[in-house]
Amino acid sequence: MNSSNLRYEYHLDRDYFVPFMQLFQPFYGVAVLPMHCIAFFLLLRHTRSWATNIKIGYHLTQLIMFAHDVWTCFFFRGYELLPNPIAMCTGIACRSIGPYNALAVEHIFMIHAVTFFQFWLFMMQQQVASFSKTYALSRCAFNFQIAFLPDLMLAFVRVASVSSLDIPDASIL
Repeated sequence: MNSSNLRYEYHLDRDYFVPFMQLFQPFYGVAVLPMHCIAFFLLLRHTRSWATNIKIGYHLTQLIMFAHDVWTCFFFRGYELLPNPIAMCTGIACRSIGPYNALAVEHIFMIHAVTFFQFWLFMMQQQVASFSKTYALSRCAFNFQIAFLPDLMLAFVRVASVSSLDIPDASIL
């Protein structure tokens, strides 16, 4: 099979975007780490009047994003080939734990970031709007979304790990 006939135009990813990302990621990591430090400083300095749980939520979300950027830029160094759950990676983690496990760790980071961020957005919205208002989520809907979203996203990780074993054109990629 000719590599230009790959599905989803994967030959463009393989030939152009992956080398660019492999070159760009370390520079991005060095540039973004000071930004996280600035964000932590601003959160510590300018959030004194905020409610404690909101402040903790923003700090946890920022900490998860910091850990995710360190993982992505220095240990994983991957490029996901969507819509299939596969990644081309050259980082230390891919060599030591394997690409499938490294991609699962990447997905776990994203689940935690999305879940924490959505939870704290819900908390802020509920502090502004009481549960009796029509534009506020009911407590039942709030609890259901907080409980259901991580389970749904973990199911995605499980499906991705199972389906990544049978990818068409994997040998050419």
